[in-house]
Amino acid sequence: MDEQRNLYVSDNWNSAVKRYKLGENNGTVVAGGNGQGAGLNQLNNVYYLFVDRD
Repeated sequence: MDEQRNLYVSDNWNSAVKRYKLGENNGTVVAGGNGQGAGLNQLNNVYYLFVDRD
């Protein structure tokens, strides 16, 4: 969870990272979401997620 109380979730099934705002049921894709791969707009095997202030 970040300082704005957004929750970030790794979605391995959809090769994406999603952000959920407080009270929101449907997350917003903030990374990946374009299938599995090594492209600039793709992620591969998203299992762990680390968020820092920077």
